[in-house]
Amino acid sequence: MRSLLVSIVLLLVITAAWVINSKPVEFVHGINDYFSFYGGAKLLPSGHLYDAAAMQDLQVRTLGGVMPNVLYIRPPFEALLLCPLALLPYSASYWTYQALSLAAVIVFMLLYRREVPEIVPLAGVSFPLACAFLNGQDVPFILLAAGAGMLLFHRGREVAAGLVLALCSTKPHLFAFVALAFLLHRRWRVIAGGAIGVTVLVGLSFLAAGRDWPARFLETISNPAIHPNPAGMGNLYALANGFTPLLAWTYVPLLLLTAGAFLYLAFRDHSTERVVAYGLVAGLLAGRHAFCQDYSLLLLFYVLLYPYPEAVNREWLRWLCLPFLYLGLVSQTWLGAALPLALMAFLGLAAARLSPLPLRTPQPAPRTP
Repeated sequence: MRSLLVSIVLLLVITAAWVINSKPVEFVHGINDYFSFYGGAKLLPSGHLYDAAAMQDLQVRTLGGVMPNVLYIRPPFEALLLCPLALLPYSASYWTYQALSLAAVIVFMLLYRREVPEIVPLAGVSFPLACAFLNGQDVPFILLAAGAGMLLFHRGREVAAGLVLALCSTKPHLFAFVALAFLLHRRWRVIAGGAIGVTVLVGLSFLAAGRDWPARFLETISNPAIHPNPAGMGNLYALANGFTPLLAWTYVPLLLLTAGAFLYLAFRDHSTERVVAYGLVAGLLAGRHAFCQDYSLLLLFYVLLYPYPEAVNREWLRWLCLPFLYLGLVSQTWLGAALPLALMAFLGLAAARLSPLPLRTPQPAPRTP
């Protein structure tokens, strides 16, 4: 509890400094990443969803200025889902979106508060979650979809779990290892539900944005403008490229090391829920585009591993969710290396705690006459 109280004070200080540094007026008026979602929904009917010039022209007409790093970088189906908000004036749309984001976080906490009582205070002191609101990001909705999907999985409703988890494909780079976890554990009903869900969402994307949207989407996410300040990412790319060019050669070895640790855990651990949690960590590390708000997903990582103190030390989990490790992301200095190093250390420690023998249901020994 002492670390929790310290974290509350620290979170308030960090958040206050963040808001002051990023100009409170910009947050109040929605001059942040939310415009990418609003702009995407506005541009979708015109066929200019991934047109940077059209996005910047809309920014000038709506906000009176240009945010060159704010482009629409999600699949078209998310813009389609947000079309009702695009019918509102920008300010009303922005605050409606923030209210819905808060509701998504509250529902996530309600889903797990009985099994994991600590989730409410941990969410309350989550600096990544605070960043999601300050930046107008969509991570609260992804957190809710992932949390609801895993709760359905826990209750044995695997096809429904896959259908709900398909909504996380709005950020596929962060959930690739999660999908791999279900595949390696042969959870075919989850895979089937996910395949159906993704097929529907991809179909909606083609209907809404035309046949060439995949090429335009890939071109947009390859734009260096969407990866400003790599030192503030907290992933392997930041570790290798965010601080000194001398470490650039380490990027591929770090990716292979992370993938290897995940595969070892996936093959040796019988619990699909635990392997999904490890997959969340691996995805955050390996994903090319991950910023502070994306680490809100570690709240789901916490609730998935909380019931297994024999496999994972709960104190490790708390430290990965408390604000301390995120100071470096705010400072955008070499202190940002603390987060990816801590996440890699966690995967290593989790692997070290596994039994050297496969954790499968033991077979009865043959009886001797």
